Amino acid sequence: MFEDKDFHVADDSQKWGCWCVAVARNENGVAVRSSKDPNGPTLHFNNNEWQAFLNGVKKGEFNPIGPVDIRLT
Repeated sequence: MFEDKDFHVADDSQKWGCWCVAVARNENGVAVRSSKDPNGPTLHFNNNEWQAFLNGVKKGEFNPIGPVDIRLT
């Protein structure tokens, strides 16, 4: 189980005032939610699921299709 204090957002999201993904981690896995709606749904992943996702990110499998604010690149 995660508490509000466990969730963190990327430094860039705070720097530019973006609404981003908030992530909490512990030894059992990861929880992900919207920083815009912290009381909304939270997705939970075990460590293997999260690592598979991170591997895909590193390979570019989830790169944006549309334009991105240049300040975030």
